[in-house]
Amino acid sequence: MSGVGDTSGKLGPWAVWAIAVGGMVGGGIFSTLGVVISSAGVEIGIVVVKLAILAALAVLGLSGFDAGKLEIAS
Repeated sequence: MSGVGDTSGKLGPWAVWAIAVGGMVGGGIFSTLGVVISSAGVEIGIVVVKLAILAALAVLGLSGFDAGKLEIAS
């Protein structure tokens, strides 16, 4: 029984699989980040800011954000 809300204290096969995949993806992200930082050199601050802006735009685009419907509180 590895369903959501299972409180038996044991991990089922799907939970173990999710932990393993998450670990692999996380390891890939951190190793790639290390390569990028070593090749960017002193410009890493600029690179991080540009990537943060790009990630924010991607999130806003995927969330269906519409700037035309934005209301400014006064």
